[in-house]
This record gives sequence, C-alpha cells and structure tokens, in this order.
Amino acid sequence: MILKNAAACMLLLAISIFCFWDVLWLNFFSDDYHVLHRLTIDKKFWAPGFFRPLSDLTLLFSYYTSGYDAFGFRLFNVVIHGFNAFILFKTLQNVFEFKDQRNTVAAFIASIIFVTYPFHTESIIWIVGRASLVANTFGILSLYFFFSKLNYNLKIFLSCLCYFIGLASYESIFVIPGIIFLALWHRQTIQHAFKWMIPFTATLVLHIIVRLIFAGVLAGNYGKDMFGEEQTNYFSKFIKSFGRLFVPPIHSNTILVIAFCSILLLIILSFILLVRYRRKYFNFYVLLWLFLLVAHIIPTMFGVDTHTSDGDRLLYFPSYFLSAILAFLIVVSSRSALQWIILSLLLLGVNIWLLKKNNNNWIRADAAMTEIFNSIKNNCCKPIYFANMPDAIEGSFVFRNGFYEALQIHNIKGNVQVLNYLKNKEAILQPDTIMAITDSNGYRRIAPSVIVTDKEFLVDSISGGRVFTKAVKRDKDALFLYWNRNKVVNLLP
Repeated sequence: MILKNAAACMLLLAISIFCFWDVLWLNFFSDDYHVLHRLTIDKKFWAPGFFRPLSDLTLLFSYYTSGYDAFGFRLFNVVIHGFNAFILFKTLQNVFEFKDQRNTVAAFIASIIFVTYPFHTESIIWIVGRASLVANTFGILSLYFFFSKLNYNLKIFLSCLCYFIGLASYESIFVIPGIIFLALWHRQTIQHAFKWMIPFTATLVLHIIVRLIFAGVLAGNYGKDMFGEEQTNYFSKFIKSFGRLFVPPIHSNTILVIAFCSILLLIILSFILLVRYRRKYFNFYVLLWLFLLVAHIIPTMFGVDTHTSDGDRLLYFPSYFLSAILAFLIVVSSRSALQWIILSLLLLGVNIWLLKKNNNNWIRADAAMTEIFNSIKNNCCKPIYFANMPDAIEGSFVFRNGFYEALQIHNIKGNVQVLNYLKNKEAILQPDTIMAITDSNGYRRIAPSVIVTDKEFLVDSISGGRVFTKAVKRDKDALFLYWNRNKVVNLLP
C-alpha cells in the first residue's frame, strides 16, 4: 500500500510539473512585487485589511531559500498543487460509495482531472495566488481526516486543526463545516450532523476572534466585493462563477450564454440518465452536487470574471468536487476499463489544451514585463513618462499593482512616471496595435485616454461614473514611452 501511494503521489507531482513546466521560469507578477516588497524590504508582516499569515510565512520561506528568483517560489506552488491532488485521491477513496475497486479507480481519475484542471493557473503561476493554494491544502486535509477511519476524538481534533490553519491563508475554505454537515446527514442522522457542528463552529469563532485581534477587520478589503453597494446581485454572480467552473473565459457574451445553457442541459441530462439507469447511485450523486454548491458559496460572493481568468483562484476549492463529479460519471457510465480509460483521456486532453492556452497568457504577460523593464534600463539616464502601462493581459496580471516595487526589487534605476494603466477591458476595445494619432490641433492622442500637447499630458480617468481630465506638466527633456499592446514605443522626443 505504501508503494502504491508513493507511486500515485509521484505520478501526480510529475503531471503537475508537466502542466506548468513552461511557466516555471517566468517573473513575478503585479501584486507579487507589492507583497514581497512589504515582507522583505519594508519588513511589515501584517497588511492592513488582510489576514494572510500562513501564506506570508510560506512566501518568506521561499524568499529565504530562493531570494528574488521566481522559479523557486513557483516550483513550491507546483509541488503543493500535486500534493493537493494526492490528498484528494486519498480522501475520495473514503467518499465514493462503489464498495469495490471502483472507489480507487474513481478517486484516481478525479485526482488526475483535478491536477490538470485548466482554471488553476491563477493560484499556481501568480505567486500571491498561493494564498488560495495553501488554504486548500489544509482544507482538503481537513476533509481527509473527517472521512478517514480514525477514532472520533482524533478525527475531530485533526480535522478542526487543519481547518483552523487553512483559514489563516485564504477565505475559500470557510464553508467546510457545511460540507461536513451534508456528509453526516447523508450517512447518519441530522442530529449527529448538528453534534459535529459544535467543534467546527467553535473553530470558526476562534478564527474570527484571532482575525479581529491581529487584522482588526473581518472581511477587510474584499468586503466591498462581497457586501458593497451594487455588489449584492448574488444570483447573477452565481450564474457567472458557476458557468466558469466549466467554460474558459470568453469575450463574447452570446457564446458565453450558449455555453452556459449547454452545460446546464448536460447537467440535467446526467440526473435523468442516472435516475433511469443507475438509480442506486442517485442520492450520492445529489450529495456530490450539494458539496459543489456549498463550496461555490465563496466564489458567488466574490465574483469571478467571465471574460478573463481574473478570479480563477476562487475556483480551486470547488474544483475538488467538480473533479469528483466528473470521475463518478465516467466510472458509473463505463461498462469496461477500456471505456473509462478512453473517456478519461479525452477529458484530460481537453483540460491540458485549455491549461496550456491559459499558461500562454501568463507567458505573454511576462514578455510584456520584460519589454518594459528593458525599455527603462536602456533609457535610465533620462526622466520617463509612461502611458498605457498594461494592467493585465487576458486576466494574467502585469502591473495592476507593484510597478515601482518591481523596479526596486530588480534594482532597475530610472525616474519613471506612469500616466495611466491600460486595463484589460479597455485594451480589448482597441486595435491590436495602438497607434499615436495626430488630431486637428497637432496634438497626439494615445488611445484610450492620453493626449500629448506641447506643454503637458492630458489624461482621462473615471471616478464615480464621471470622466475627469488630469493635466501632467511635461518635461521637454524627458522621454515619452507607451505600450501599444505588443511592445513599448518611444514616441518622444
């Protein structure tokens, strides 16, 4: 058994490395620089409005072992991801109810689906995304101990301990008590389920107390995303984030609606076919979907972008249960080993293709950063004005935060003033290459919001739904660079 477990673990680690091999050598991204600067240069462990002590400790560990080499940080993430897949495999062996060798088969298929799931890139490639990655490590360990065959007291202690530790990294696992409640109600009685809720509720209350003592806030900066004005249309956010569990980011709303409706019809069809041909597994199938819906509460509250990969880290925890559902359907619908092998390989092929496509967006973001760094290095002797600093490329962060911290961490000298940041939703409305256009006054306009005059730069910005124009006095001896969506252009002098 030990040899089989070791082989399974090594295989999942190897698959994880294969999936992310092409991005291991990329730079840090955006908030990575901001957080690393805070931890390693400012020496500030507690960030106002956030509670991420466990994640920050792992970042410090990576810094002390790798310095500012992003490879070591990202390899840590990739290894943890493979380990999470292995713990999912061990957990699902005790969750599935086939009562024969199909338990192991279905559990391993689920772990393979999970490790290749294409919408994990934000948690793994983005170093700060590690917060959700590490939280889910302890989240799945909590479920592993709960579903294990340990004695009652040890099971409760280890499960609650892992739950408490994981909450110190990210909020995505808040809902674990709800999943355990459903499992107990399904297997035993509702009274027994409520009994189990006492230690988990106490654990959650303890976490909230510790959070308020050290961070001073409960929801922090993310509270606006969950409870702020115009953010409480949870039905719309549920539909979008639930659809994104199955469908990659798509710019066309029409295609998104068609894709979401198709997924919904397939889900309904799966229930109908299970009732007709595999009725004895129907209740368990419903339970798996309830697990997924409970795990999906946090993505619903935060929201996930349907047009880019922004927010995909919130799908990490629900993807445990989506992987279990897909593996269950593959095994329960197959009449032979050959059938489940073929179905699994087809699904894995789609997963890896979509994953590599998402990886490519981060590779493009890294190339943009490298181009920007080089342009500043090559012109460090003069002041620089920079327009259209890329915010993100298809949800893969470039410099939505952390630009000036990045210069300091990479020891890049230069007097740079960023005039505006080109957000992804603005960029996709522009041509593939943004050109400087001269208007009737002889001024040059850089879409979408910068006008270059003889004496100043006029920069449009939006605040409170209104457009404001900011005037920035121009130094005639300074350079003017801008990002044209493909490269850095030196426009002035």
